[in-house]
Amino acid sequence: MAKREQFKQTRQERQNRYFSEAFKKAKVEDIEKGLVGILELAREYEVTRSAVYKWIYKYSRMRKKKEKVVVENDSDTRKLQLMKEKVNIYITSKQKKVNTIQA
Repeated sequence: MAKREQFKQTRQERQNRYFSEAFKKAKVEDIEKGLVGILELAREYEVTRSAVYKWIYKYSRMRKKKEKVVVENDSDTRKLQLMKEKVNIYITSKQKKVNTIQA
């Protein structure tokens, strides 16, 4: 992988750079696969985030299919599972107490 120092350029030099269509499509595909984030890509190639979003808008396969990607953090899912387990344990313990009282 290229080093960031290789891409260090002045603002004037950056304004005159052009990326090929194949390069943009490949980077959008990497974003869709989750291999790289938008901010990470923007920093690596010293482009603005808005430029990366334009690439996504233009070259994204999911956008053309009118699909939306829902990103859900693993931690959120895990928290929800833990809360469900706690509720189930609470309900089970209450049922045992009711059964003990009735017996």
